[in-house]
Formats: sequence, C-alpha cells, structure tokens
Amino acid sequence: MIKKDKGVTLVALTIAVIIILIITGMIVYSAKDSVYVKNLTNMRNDISNLKDKVSLYYSEYGEIPAETEYPNISNLQSAGVIGANDTGKFLIIELENLDGLTLNYGKDYEKYKANDYTNLTDLTDIYIINENSHNIFYVQGVSVKENDGTKMYYTDYTEGDKEEIALRKVIDGVLIPEGFYYVGGKKDSGIVISDNKNDEDKYENQEVVGTDVQGNQYVWIPVDGILGEDGKTIQNAIDGEIILGRYVFDSNGDIDTDLTPTTQGEEIIINGGSYIEGLTGKGNIIAKDIESFINSVRKNGGYYIARYEASKGTNNKAESKYNKAVWTEITQQDSAEECQDLYTEMNSDLINSYAWDTAILFIQKYGQSNYSRQTSLNSSKQNTGISGDKQLNIYDMASNVGEYCTETSLDNLGPCEGRGGDYQFPSNYTSNRGGNSLSYKDVRYGFRVILYE
Repeated sequence: MIKKDKGVTLVALTIAVIIILIITGMIVYSAKDSVYVKNLTNMRNDISNLKDKVSLYYSEYGEIPAETEYPNISNLQSAGVIGANDTGKFLIIELENLDGLTLNYGKDYEKYKANDYTNLTDLTDIYIINENSHNIFYVQGVSVKENDGTKMYYTDYTEGDKEEIALRKVIDGVLIPEGFYYVGGKKDSGIVISDNKNDEDKYENQEVVGTDVQGNQYVWIPVDGILGEDGKTIQNAIDGEIILGRYVFDSNGDIDTDLTPTTQGEEIIINGGSYIEGLTGKGNIIAKDIESFINSVRKNGGYYIARYEASKGTNNKAESKYNKAVWTEITQQDSAEECQDLYTEMNSDLINSYAWDTAILFIQKYGQSNYSRQTSLNSSKQNTGISGDKQLNIYDMASNVGEYCTETSLDNLGPCEGRGGDYQFPSNYTSNRGGNSLSYKDVRYGFRVILYE
C-alpha cells in the first residue's frame, strides 16, 4: 500500500499566518520601542555630559555658564520634574563655554547665539539649567511609549526632588561648607563665612568684611603644603608656602630664620615663650581628633578659624560674634568641650597648635606688618573685635586676652598651653606661648573655635 502525503489543512495554515503576524507585530513594536529608548538614552547622556562640564566650570569660576533666562517652563512643571531645590531662574546653558562638549540634542543653541529667533520660547531644542539647584533640563523633551500612550521626559529623572538641599558655593576655589553662607573676602584676604543666611553675600568679593554680620563667623585659612602622608613629617622646606605644622618662633613673633617645623608628640624648644621655656611634648591631647583634623586639611586644603574670640551663646556653647563679652574664667578642658559638636555639618573644636601656628603663617604672608593692640582692661570682661587688632578679617590674636589651644606641655606647673598676647602684656605677639595649670581660670584667658570637614 502506497502512503500518500497529507496537505496542509486550512486550520493549520490559518494558525501559522496568525503566529507570523503576531511575531511581525512584535518585531515592529520592538523596533519602535528601541527608537524611544535610544532617544531617551541620548538625552540622558547629554545631561550627564553637561553636568560634568558645568561642575568643572563652577569649580573653577564659582558660577554657572548661563546668563539668559528661559521664560516658559510650563511643560516641565506639568511633567512634575520641578523640585523643591529648583528655585529662582532657569537659564540657557552657554555651550561655547564648556570645552570638549558633544551633544545629541540642543541644536537650537546655534539659533540662540545667532539671534535667529523671534521669541526665546521658539527655541525648544535647547538645554536650560536652574540657577540654584544646577539641575539640567531639555526643553523640547523626548517621548517614550508607555502602555497605550506616550510619556514625555525632560531630564534624567521622572520626579522632582522634595527635600531642600543647601547650595554650596565655590569662592576662589574654596568650597563653602554645607549649612554655611559666604559673606565676603577672598582667599588671600580672608574668606568669611556665617551660619546665618541673612549674611549671605553681604560683602561679596570685597576684601574687607565689616562687623555688621549676624551669625557666627569663621575665616578660611588656606594651606598650600601639608604634613606628609604619615602625618608626622614635613615634605618640603618652607619657602613662602603655608604648611600645616607646629613652629618655632622668635621672641618678637616673627618666623625663626631656621623655621623648624615640628610635629605632634615631638619635644621642641620654645624660644621666646614668656611663661614656658623648655620642652613641650605631650601634643594636642585634648583635641577632639587631631588626625581627623590633619586629614581634613590634607583633603580640603585648609580649615576655618573663628573670626573672634569665643563668647558665651544662649545655649552655653561658644559663639564667634562681634562686640560680645569674651568667655573667660574657664579652664582649658572646659573651653575645649564648649567648642565641640557645635554643628552637624562640620567638625568643631578648640583651636589646636597646628592651626594656631599655621594661621600665624597666613597672617605673616598676606597681612600687615603691625598690630593695634588693646592695652588696658575697660571692663570686667573684654569684648570681641573692638581692640583694633585685626588681620585678614581675623580679630584679637595678638591682644585682648590670651587663648587656650589643645596643646599640653610637659611643664607640670603649667601644662595647659595658651597662645597670643593679652591686654596686660601687649608686647607679646601671636606666637607667644603661656602655660597655666589644669584648674586655672582668669579674666585674661579665653579661647577660639576652629571648623573642619
């Protein structure tokens, strides 16, 4: 018996055609979907590239490369991508100021530069930036197929941020700490910051900052060189640089000609100290974390010193404000405790001997050659900032009252190191070292705060 081949049934053929159509439809859909994904990816890559370039520009110049306001952001608002940080103006990014930039979109920028438009809102294939958050948006947006419709994307996220984040400025390459505000001054004249927003930019780009500032104020001490990576050696001889360290000074407060840098824990000869002559070597033992301080300076290139001697705040913590009674009649240990944990954003501590000596180098490099000193006691307690002793926006380091630092000496009778001159001995300069007992309290002794990240 001969076996006959069976033909394809109509049902089977119909099923095969349906399957082919389904597969074809999927391929067509996937092709469309890949176009959507590519468009979205291109926009996100553009924004990522722009963020990197804008960040570099901002770090160098302290401002964003944008000036012209884009007047209509209703599409961004409707999309819900405008967040709590996107306050103020939205500006057109000046692309020609960003080196090595390649973009997929943003072709309308050429029309903008050539003034080839009637209204700015005619330009939609363009990137804009918020002046405060620095978030970047593509005005035209790209559409992506989702479910039965399409969704518009204007930036690299889908929902605006909800939490307010403080903007950090850069002044002369110095990053202003989170939670603080630039008041005025420049790197070589003393950058002043405040913890009160009302003080922001009050003396913007002015070298001399006035005393009519509301918040606690601190001054940036730039450090060109730092301790070695082991934290204990100086890498280079000092030649005009400001290098973090403990120094030997002569009796007039000038840098010793030998300029011998010393490090924590080493025994050093103090020349010209009016109270302690001989060895000091216990180091900064009441400092909160001296290695953390050194590492911070290494990373950030400096630290902040209180603009004024400490006064007593309403919460019994140290303040740094003008014309306040200096917080005196306090022990070295207690003064350290009152300086610590002042802020959540920054480390705070009683000034250490590294910071004091390095601040002197900063003053000697950029400040004036003479001081105006307080020579008499006008009241039971001196007030901050009124003695006329001012260098680089820093007050009262050579007079008014002596100031404790975290250094402790080997002198059993006077182990607590104090620095600077006071009203009774105005001939003593900033480099002066004085020694007091652990329980010593006096109207002639106060203290000062430092901040570091």
